[in-house]
Amino acid sequence: MQLRSLNSGGGSLSNHHAFSIALLVAVSLLAVGLFAGGAAAHPDAADLVVHNQTQVLDEHDEVHTITVDSATADTEFYIDVHGEQGDLNATGTFEAGTTVENLALQLDPTITNDTTVTVATHAANGTELEAQEIRVDVVEAPTVEFDDQTHALDEHDEVHTITVDTVAANQEYYVDVHSEDGNHNKTATFEAGTAQTDLNLNLDPTLKNETNVTVAVHAANGTELAATTATVTTADVTFTNQTQVLDEHDEVHTITVEEATAEVPFYVDFHAEQGDLNATDTFEADTTLENATLDLDPTLTETTEVTVAVHAEDGTELSASTATVTVEGGESTPTETETATETESTDGEGGGDATETEDDGAGFGAIAALLAVVSAVAGRRIVA
Repeated sequence: MQLRSLNSGGGSLSNHHAFSIALLVAVSLLAVGLFAGGAAAHPDAADLVVHNQTQVLDEHDEVHTITVDSATADTEFYIDVHGEQGDLNATGTFEAGTTVENLALQLDPTITNDTTVTVATHAANGTELEAQEIRVDVVEAPTVEFDDQTHALDEHDEVHTITVDTVAANQEYYVDVHSEDGNHNKTATFEAGTAQTDLNLNLDPTLKNETNVTVAVHAANGTELAATTATVTTADVTFTNQTQVLDEHDEVHTITVEEATAEVPFYVDFHAEQGDLNATDTFEADTTLENATLDLDPTLTETTEVTVAVHAEDGTELSASTATVTVEGGESTPTETETATETESTDGEGGGDATETEDDGAGFGAIAALLAVVSAVAGRRIVA
């Protein structure tokens, strides 16, 4: 009975030991599972790229899509878009590590006016990973938005590009540029229902003077759909390296600008790393400054890189040039002549000091001799 009782007790201890081990394993597995689940819910890598964009209204004056440049995450994810009017769409789920590019994200409800929307990526469990707010502008088609503009002349006194704000059409189209001088450019074909914004167009032949330029949208068959004419003007500034001499206060008060001009009203400003140095009054259109001496405030005290820029009245920079202003003079090294003169002067002063010292020595000697005589006489008297 005791043996059976001992065996029974021993079996009970074994069971408790086995249960403890099983419990420990279960807790460990649970911890691993929770940690793994946490890692999935909070991925180390997630990225979203989406830009402000202009979309074309269709025949029903609606915009049905926006474009997502790219989206990725190291966990399963989806993309959604929403605005003030509420949710506009959510995609299906993409696999972990997938990179989605140039995604045309469908909108429901559609957009009919300029608006702001938020595009976001979410983990499969709904956790937001990345989000960006963008502006979506809408335009009717066909259209051309092209305004008056001023461009800087290059070193050959030419303008090589113009900028078109917006072109769009609901069918395949191309853009051409022409003036009284003839054709300047013709683009490749763009897709129907797309808008091109801030479109830089190369000019051939180039422009050299104020010119009225027409930008037109054409259907693929050549039919002109829309056109706008604007004036393209020029601006220029010539400012080269120069040397200026410090005045008696160790300052440089002016710089020289070889040329500054614009075919619109303009002013000139100049600045350096330390900040603004000055700005002129406004000049009338087509004024040309030549070898102009411009005041500096604050002044320069050392060699400095300076930028001179021509600005339109609204502050838009039209043309700029940077050059080095080398500062010379001020506390310079003495010349050989100055050094020799100073040495001679010093020697003269030294001689004077030496003479005074010799005179002092003679005086002291006379006094010492007199004292010696007095002592000798006094000694004789004492002896006597």
